[in-house]
Amino acid sequence: MSKITELVSEFKKRDNPNMVGNILGTTLSITPLKIGILLNEVILDSSNCFLCSNLIENYKRNAVMEIKDYSVECSATDGRGDTISNIHISTKTNYDTVITFKDILKIGDIVLLIPDYTGQTFFVLDKVVI
Repeated sequence: MSKITELVSEFKKRDNPNMVGNILGTTLSITPLKIGILLNEVILDSSNCFLCSNLIENYKRNAVMEIKDYSVECSATDGRGDTISNIHISTKTNYDTVITFKDILKIGDIVLLIPDYTGQTFFVLDKVVI
């Protein structure tokens, strides 16, 4: 191979990097975190990927809950012998609540990974249902 051909080859390598786009991976281990991509030829771990919060066990998130207007049919007798037969509950929209995620990442789950601009660090967005 001539020196000119070698130089052109090096320029092609530099100018046309193979970029990895969004990719599917398989969860191989949780602790320590290991996710296989490219038919498990590349294994990602906590040094080069980040999990989104919805995949972490017992992650708590604040939320506001709304309960629609409803009635409960029941009957009760008070101490005087009077009967109560219906209770009405009005709409309330300002319940402060906490949601705890339980459906977390498990071994064998297929996950969607998005690389950063370098293609060396990945963000694990969510489980993928196939």
